[in-house]
Amino acid sequence: MKKYSFLTILALMILLLSTCSKMDDTYKEYLNYGQSKYPGKPVQVKVLPGYNRLILTWTNSADPKVTHAKVYWNNRADSVQVPIDPSIESVYIPFNNMPEGPYVFEIYTFDKEGNSSIKVEAIGRVYGDVYKSRLLSRPINDATVVNDSLNILWGSLSDTTIIGTEVKYIDNNDEPRLFFIDKSVLLSMTPDFSRGDIEYRTVYLPVNAIDTFYTDWVGMYVKGQRYPLPKDGWVATASSFDTRPGSSYRPPSNLIDNNPSTLWVNQISPQTYYPHWAAIDMGDVKSIEGFIVRQRPENVNPVKDIELYTSMDGVNWTFHMKYTLENRAGAEHYIDLPETTQARHIKLIALNDYGNSNNVALAEFGAYAR
Repeated sequence: MKKYSFLTILALMILLLSTCSKMDDTYKEYLNYGQSKYPGKPVQVKVLPGYNRLILTWTNSADPKVTHAKVYWNNRADSVQVPIDPSIESVYIPFNNMPEGPYVFEIYTFDKEGNSSIKVEAIGRVYGDVYKSRLLSRPINDATVVNDSLNILWGSLSDTTIIGTEVKYIDNNDEPRLFFIDKSVLLSMTPDFSRGDIEYRTVYLPVNAIDTFYTDWVGMYVKGQRYPLPKDGWVATASSFDTRPGSSYRPPSNLIDNNPSTLWVNQISPQTYYPHWAAIDMGDVKSIEGFIVRQRPENVNPVKDIELYTSMDGVNWTFHMKYTLENRAGAEHYIDLPETTQARHIKLIALNDYGNSNNVALAEFGAYAR
């Protein structure tokens, strides 16, 4: 029994070795020579996108037999053949005048005998006018001038391909200036600017792109730093004022004396009640950008709600806004008008105060330009 089993096993082993030998003969060409007939394939293949163009690049293999490569795209409807110098490390193939859209490239290398490498695929895209039309400018939340510096508070965009924004203007010396503001900057400060027009555009650089993309230039006017209009020659009137003698004499002219410690107060005896108004004749027509109102230095019944008006003749008044003053002693308010206004007269009507009293008390009232 043991002898029979040994002979059987031996016969099976001989049969198996014979079969394997025949298989080796069948695939001998591939096993012994096939692998060596594949030229080295491209490695580290990349598609570098651009504006209506791209560059296909790869690192050459170490195979010195490679003589040329062939690249197919558009489902093999288009192709290009390029010579390969094995002594050069990288291959760069430019594709120009390409329609916008995605591309799939098939790459093969060949030796002088026509043997082909295995296929290598690379996927990329070409950017064009459609892509550019969808780019958004980085928003400006606020633009002001401080000490002849243009200060821009930038908003944010979620697009990670933004690298920054360009800003240009004519500076105080009538020289053109161009600044690049990195995307990481939230508050930019650029010099030699008092007021005027600026333009800005946002810069995009997609991953591995060979071209930089820009939004269209956007223009805006930036007003200058606020400066109070001089009060020389101004005349103030009011609905009433405190006529008691000494320190209690508090006429509306105290509103234009540039002294925050003196006040305009309404008539106390006999008592007058809200609303109280004060008006100022500036002597001639001025361009004003807003109003200046200053609370009294003591925290006693600060004025709360006011209305603001302008007039050309002191008779016909234009209402501009209702405004709530800050509940803080000595608070000075610069209250912007929606747009530049021509006026000779300005007027303030006090509606109430934080102390629910009958009396108004303000330190200064004026206007500013920019």
